[in-house]
Amino acid sequence: MTVLLPHSCRCGSRWSGLSTAHCAAASCHQTFTGPSAFSDHRRDGRCVPPAAAGMVLRERAGYEAWGFPADPDAVERFRALKERAA
Repeated sequence: MTVLLPHSCRCGSRWSGLSTAHCAAASCHQTFTGPSAFSDHRRDGRCVPPAAAGMVLRERAGYEAWGFPADPDAVERFRALKERAA
C-alpha cells in the first residue's frame, strides 16, 4: 500500500499529519511530531539537535519524525488495554 505524503519541503522531506511540523532552517530540516516538539528544538533562535533536546525518532506511516519519549506509565496502561482487548 502506498502512503500519501502530501506535505513536502525543498530539502526533499515529505510527511503527513495536520499537526506535524518541519523545520526549514538551512542547518536543520528535521520533521517533528507536532508543534510542541518543534518549539522545544528551538533555543535562543537556533536549532538544537532533537536528540540533545530529549526527543526520540518515531516511526510514522511513510516517514520518521522527532517527538517526546512516551511516558512509561502510559505505555504500560496501553499495553494492558491491548492485552484485554485481544
